Amino acid sequence: MKNKVQVTIEGKTFSLAGEESEIYIKQVANYINDKFSEIRKREEAKGVSSNMISVLTAINIADDYFKEMEKNVVLMELNEQLKLSQNLSLSEEQIKNLEDNVKSLQSENDDLRVLKENLEKEIIGVKAEKSALERELEKLRTEKSNLLGNIEVLKAEKSKSFKDIETLKNENENYKKELSKSNDINSSLQKEIYIMKSENENIQKKLGQANTDKIDLEKQFDDIKKVNENLQSEFDIIKEDKENISKDFDDIKIVKEKLEKEFETVKTGREYIEKELGVVKTEKEALEKEIERLKKENAQLESDLEEFLLAPADK
Repeated sequence: MKNKVQVTIEGKTFSLAGEESEIYIKQVANYINDKFSEIRKREEAKGVSSNMISVLTAINIADDYFKEMEKNVVLMELNEQLKLSQNLSLSEEQIKNLEDNVKSLQSENDDLRVLKENLEKEIIGVKAEKSALERELEKLRTEKSNLLGNIEVLKAEKSKSFKDIETLKNENENYKKELSKSNDINSSLQKEIYIMKSENENIQKKLGQANTDKIDLEKQFDDIKKVNENLQSEFDIIKEDKENISKDFDDIKIVKEKLEKEFETVKTGREYIEKELGVVKTEKEALEKEIERLKKENAQLESDLEEFLLAPADK
């Protein structure tokens, strides 16, 4: 029946099962803890990771194991010598001591074999833990790279934020200036409101006067209404006159038609006269040209005559 024992190695609790007694299993665990402590106390082990400490401890235990194996070989040789000594008639007491030594060494060898198996399992666990830690380290490196990228982004955003803050400061200054202007405008508006109130009072006074004027206008309206009635009577008279004028217009229309016919006749005569006038105009232009030519000839004759009169007579 296997014994299940919980042991603590390097601060970690393990559940071990074996044919050996609980005391023996705890002794093995204590042996491993002692080895860990021994490695950690060494000067060259300072600053070394836990994984490397585990590897160094496993190497040291393996070293102890191989040394014990060598001792076992020596014991086997001693056993052979013991057998030889029996043949050489050694004393029973010496033989018994040798046998006890052999049994003790064999028992220690068995313990070391079990310890080796446990250490091999521990080494496998350490390797698995190392692999997990390496994956975790790679993950942390990736996260670090991402964080560095995020830091660069944050730096850029920070720079942008500073620029935005500067812009907001400038806008705030502009708002302050606008507010100052608004206050000035508000002051001006208040003055204008005061003036408008004064004007409103004047308007109220004028409105009272306007109401008085309205009463007078209503009286005038009644007078105008009476005048309008008189005008309506006159309009009726004018309407009758219009009807008479319409009749006269029809007569005028007939006269107009006659005049239009006469105008067409006159228009035809005018066209004929215009044609004759064109002929006369052409003849006039020809006569003007002829007169111009005669004037030139006359001027030439006068010039020739003057030269003739001024010329000396022949002797």
